Amino acid sequence: MDLQYKPTHKELENYLENWGNNRKKTDAQRAMYPKKIRRDMLGNEVIQDKNGEKDCIRLLKEDGWDGGYVGSVAPQTAKEYYWKKDNQVYPQIRDLLRIGLFFHEDFYRILVLIIKSDCERYIYNCLLRDGLDGGIDSITLIENIKIDNKYLVDYAFDIRKRMKIDDLYNLFEEHNSLASVNGYDRSTFEALIMDIAVNKVQAYALRSEYVEKFISDRVKESHVLADEGFTDKELYYKLKQSWTELRSSIEQLLLQQDEIRERNYKIRATWSKSFGKLKIEEDTLLNVKEKLEYLINLKESNMDKSYEEIIQLVEATIGEKRKELEEEMRKIEFLISSAKMLDQKELLARIGGSGMSMTDQMNMENKIKEMQKSLFWKVFKLTHPDKTKNENFTEEQILELETLFKSIGDLKETHNLDIMETMVLLESILRKVERIWSSMGVNTDDFEMDILNSDPAEIIKKLEIKLECLEEEEAKIRNEIFILLNDSEINAMEIVLANDETSRMEEHRYKDRISKLKQEIKEYKETVTELFDVETAELACSA
Repeated sequence: MDLQYKPTHKELENYLENWGNNRKKTDAQRAMYPKKIRRDMLGNEVIQDKNGEKDCIRLLKEDGWDGGYVGSVAPQTAKEYYWKKDNQVYPQIRDLLRIGLFFHEDFYRILVLIIKSDCERYIYNCLLRDGLDGGIDSITLIENIKIDNKYLVDYAFDIRKRMKIDDLYNLFEEHNSLASVNGYDRSTFEALIMDIAVNKVQAYALRSEYVEKFISDRVKESHVLADEGFTDKELYYKLKQSWTELRSSIEQLLLQQDEIRERNYKIRATWSKSFGKLKIEEDTLLNVKEKLEYLINLKESNMDKSYEEIIQLVEATIGEKRKELEEEMRKIEFLISSAKMLDQKELLARIGGSGMSMTDQMNMENKIKEMQKSLFWKVFKLTHPDKTKNENFTEEQILELETLFKSIGDLKETHNLDIMETMVLLESILRKVERIWSSMGVNTDDFEMDILNSDPAEIIKKLEIKLECLEEEEAKIRNEIFILLNDSEINAMEIVLANDETSRMEEHRYKDRISKLKQEIKEYKETVTELFDVETAELACSA
């Protein structure tokens, strides 16, 4: 889902600007209010200006309402919604509900509007917490910063703490029983709120296709549950609530998993920058030592064979290990380059200059580009239609894989990302692809796809199956997180990097092992010289 946050103030502007063309306005509203309604008319008093008196908008008695003002604040305060830099002003929930009613918005969109405003307030506070505010108002900030999915996931996880759901339900009921008329009691109303937040409906425009589909699915759900053949409505909502909460939990866990992976990656990169070259030297020497050991042992048991004959047997024995060593060396070199690139970015951010030669920078970029090609190829193979068409994916999974396949093509055409940002995006795409493959044939994300199209007797059964699949997915992710947190290699690296003393000790250990290996290779080389000749010994040690 491509998140493009639609701010609350723009929804309010849409209501105000389109009032003249609002086909649902009543005769009483036409008689009472002009074709253009200003922002300050969302207040609660008569406005005095150079053009005379102008009353703020009300829910008119002639239309079956209470006759009171839509707003509960002064016109000037309403005019400042979301725009103040200090002490941000947000509409009260009651005011948003009444604004929606005045402009003839439906029950679902009014609820989404309320959640949207609360979510925006939450995001603004998160941006302040993360030091991204720059002393500007919430409108400018939220419109100019790409909203991180993490904020929306965290919001869904915390929504019960943020919103007084019983009070909100009572508020809807005070306005012509708006919740119950649409088929919602207190418990199902709470389930609907969770549903909106977990599906991030508030992040989209109220008139978007995404919101339209969400609402049509909920209307369909109400009709299905109202059917006389459906007898387990309470159980249905209980299971659905569990399903919604599990989805929220899984999203939290996936974010946590990505954070741990990023942490582990940084630890490995930092360790490689400090000890990677020593590790490569040690592994290379180990490879030479192992090769000489095999060479000596085979020659001593086959004295009649030449060096060329024996070396073929040696290569056949250690060839696979050599490939593994070469791959490990490439990874270490990439991690060293990544760490240096990150250091370089931090340096440039601090001093605004360059502390790295053009040659060094090009070498690092070339190594990282090699790793990029490898990632591109992995994603390409797992998402290409020719690869997926014969697999047992659901229709939704195939569409998602096609989207991811297209995304790597788009990524190749994107020129405003640096190579490290491209790497991060590629790794994220690969993890999504691997998750789809691991849940092949199981559609856990789209709730309505097959459940609400079922016979009433099958709905509960299908919901239970989906719930079981989600539980298995959650358990799997928790296990993966446990493995990531208990990675003995990473944890050992972290201990080594803890302070200068442990880092010096690790460096000494490497140097001691390297020195010992060099001495052992020298002795093996002398043995090879005795078995063959000096030139052959030099040749055997060179590769």
